[in-house]
Amino acid sequence: MKTVVIPTRNDNYGMFLAERAMQCLNAMTSVFDEVIVVDWNSPHGLPMIEQIKNFIEPTGKIRSIVVPRDFVNSVVDSESQPCCSVLARNIGIRRAKGDWIVSSNIDIIPSAFSTDTLNQNTMYAVQKYNVLENIHLTQLISMSNQDKINALVAHKHLFEKMKRAEEVTPNDKYSLCIGCGDFQVAHKNVWERIRGFEESLVYRCFEDTNVLVKTAHQKDMNISLLDVDVFHLEHKNNPFFWKKDQATKRNVWSDAYEKYAFTKNTDGWGFADYPFEETVI
Repeated sequence: MKTVVIPTRNDNYGMFLAERAMQCLNAMTSVFDEVIVVDWNSPHGLPMIEQIKNFIEPTGKIRSIVVPRDFVNSVVDSESQPCCSVLARNIGIRRAKGDWIVSSNIDIIPSAFSTDTLNQNTMYAVQKYNVLENIHLTQLISMSNQDKINALVAHKHLFEKMKRAEEVTPNDKYSLCIGCGDFQVAHKNVWERIRGFEESLVYRCFEDTNVLVKTAHQKDMNISLLDVDVFHLEHKNNPFFWKKDQATKRNVWSDAYEKYAFTKNTDGWGFADYPFEETVI
């Protein structure tokens, strides 16, 4: 059984977020047995799934977990990311039922893939293809789900593929590829052993690379690139979010990478015992 965990916040980040989200979630239900959407403190209390549910095929595979404002205010400070990915991802990963768990994003469309030959002691990252906004908002959005995935795979040679990290930053031996956090795949035993994402990295940057660092630091565990066709629905950024992102506090690179030695997450990582509201679609 395969589970994908997707953090989101219904704030129109990058513009046309709802249009990207509905394409993403419909595609995810075609590939995964379980799709966990962790809605992090959406403005006005309207979770993403509630806005787009009329455009989502009701398969019973989607679990929407809502993380409310009061809870968020009690666990992070005002300088953390508006959508705190490390905590949102861990909430989903901790509750996943799948043997294989993928950490992904709300603007990703994957092709089908098998876990039969994957190593249960390896964390995998995937080089994504970037699909231009004028393609996915015009040509793709009106296609049926499977036709869309088939078209993307058939025309992948037309899209930019993200480079290996070593081609851009030769001294980075852990990130594996640019945008390594868009599709990270591991058996549940790996996620449990590293205790998910590092929950102190609540600010911007480096949290996805740190997951690979955490795995590589474990005895008898490895990190590797995985050859799966994964497509990112590109987006521009409006001035409001651009200015806000630039002003958001960043995690410290050395803490996430150079100085990292062992996890500081507790046994209760992912707020394992907290009764979040959940809806099944």
